[in-house]
Amino acid sequence: MAVARSGESYYIAQDLRPELKKAYFLEAEATYKKDGSYKIKKSR
Repeated sequence: MAVARSGESYYIAQDLRPELKKAYFLEAEATYKKDGSYKIKKSR
């Protein structure tokens, strides 16, 4: 499950690099287009 892996990665990064203050975990789906635009949709 992608959410579980990404959430775990977020917390590991916080533990290993506490100086990273602007890292966020969003439960959302991101869709990227070839032109570089993107859309973020809240996960259910």
